[in-house]
Amino acid sequence: MPDPVIRKRKLSEYRPDPRNANKGTERGQYMLDASVEAVGLARSIVAAADDSIPAGNKTLQAAADAGIEDVIEVETDGNTLVVVKRRDWESVDAE
Repeated sequence: MPDPVIRKRKLSEYRPDPRNANKGTERGQYMLDASVEAVGLARSIVAAADDSIPAGNKTLQAAADAGIEDVIEVETDGNTLVVVKRRDWESVDAE
């Protein structure tokens, strides 16, 4: 397995997939926005080589709505699971 490439980038460098089948709802986007505001981001999205987003368009929008500008991009070959580890969450048992 080749080593992943990790780099800092700007959220604005990515673009939603114009063919995204998930058109979403106003209520759904509100709930996602509220979740990001309450607990921050806790999952990744998927970017293609051309920086389009085939998976995670609504999360991309919620991050933009929350004013998030910076991203950490992990480039892989699709054969490695990328784990997002939140250092501010001590345990799933913590309140």
